[in-house]
Amino acid sequence: MSKVSKILSYVLLLAIFSTCCFTLLSVETPSGADNQNDKMVNDSMIPKSSGYTITEKWNYTSSGIDDVKISLDGNYVAICQNTWNNLTLFHKDSNNTLWNTDIIPNSINSFDISADGKYISVGNTGSAYLFNNTEATPAWSKTFMWKFSTILYAPVQVAISGDGKYTAWVKGTALYLLDNTLKSSKWFYSGSSVINAADIGYNPIQNRYYIAIGDQAGNVTLFDDTSNVPLWWNETGNPINSLKISDDGSHILAKVGNDKVYFFDNTIEPSKSALWTYPAPNANYRNIDISADGKNVIIVEEPKVHYLNSTLTDPKQQEWEALSDNDIITEGAVSGDGKYILLGGSIGMINPDGVVELYNSTNKLPKAPDWKDTKLVPIDYVAINGFGNYFAFVEDYYILRFYHHDVPLPRAIAASSGGGGDDDDEEAAIPFGNYYLVFACVAIISLVVTMKRKVIFKA
Repeated sequence: MSKVSKILSYVLLLAIFSTCCFTLLSVETPSGADNQNDKMVNDSMIPKSSGYTITEKWNYTSSGIDDVKISLDGNYVAICQNTWNNLTLFHKDSNNTLWNTDIIPNSINSFDISADGKYISVGNTGSAYLFNNTEATPAWSKTFMWKFSTILYAPVQVAISGDGKYTAWVKGTALYLLDNTLKSSKWFYSGSSVINAADIGYNPIQNRYYIAIGDQAGNVTLFDDTSNVPLWWNETGNPINSLKISDDGSHILAKVGNDKVYFFDNTIEPSKSALWTYPAPNANYRNIDISADGKNVIIVEEPKVHYLNSTLTDPKQQEWEALSDNDIITEGAVSGDGKYILLGGSIGMINPDGVVELYNSTNKLPKAPDWKDTKLVPIDYVAINGFGNYFAFVEDYYILRFYHHDVPLPRAIAASSGGGGDDDDEEAAIPFGNYYLVFACVAIISLVVTMKRKVIFKA
């Protein structure tokens, strides 16, 4: 073999070796990775105890706030004002109103926001509306993308899928699946009992949407987006007061009557019976919540909060319980990843002072709030986003407070949300593999120059 051939062989081998090492070292989670991958990354980044700084970013005073919701990514906050007549949207960075709109002629019964905050569905006594916050309309009078109405005059509830494609809209005994992209109803279902609650989840792996409803007769019924024929239903025997489905549609949590919570596993076919039930006589319709993957559940009963993990051998065995002798908790929400629990209520039965508490589910027992604040007035509504890095609550129906919790985010999530200046614990922007590539390139060039000089010297 000639000297030139040897040189080329060395260079080729080093280049192949460098490329393989670079490929292994510079693998990144893409922004479109599924929830399971994102959760695995996040698990490796958040330590077992919090201790992260919690800062109030801004507050907003209204003439009356009836509910608050935060998008899963935490970028947008929506409230209803003035006895459910006005819908107002904010960005996480400011209390300046992005836009607001009055729903006329009837007040808002319910509203829901998509995961990225782009779409908001609103239901009132007569119609369902869809708003797109990226559309250019006057901020003081936001106009809807489209409106769907029926003759039936009854209270309306809405739930929007995480990607904003579908809205589940219930009115009396009727359920409509509205296709927001086609601006029409995809299918219609008529039951025999008034529907009290509805929710919708989306499984990206199956590319399938699941719609769950609970009615006054005590039936929990599940559909998918392909048909108005139920996949299954369960007769509990008592009215369904509230119902939550995990974001991926895998699990359903329902408050039944005045005594129990029912948990359904939609991954078991067919899911005609509850996987477990849990006694909860003091929980009301706003006191249950479920994580995005359905693995973590909270049930709040005034001074107690129960935290359950459905992956345990005995899935209904609570993982931990927190007890406060003086606090009367009326609101509870769990972050999408199941790690943080936000609670709101008042201190004692007579004392008008309010309390808001944030728990870290991964902290050691016995449980105590990771953060707690007291106010001069009761806390009426609470909301927390997917990774627990943003949360909000309403004081005495008039003041909205928005907080930042500086937990580190997975790189893919941080990038998709614009990086933000708030989250300082993100991974380095340049992975180690890139530095290795630079080193390998320098080595290759040095080798070529050295070998070339040897050839010239001996020629």
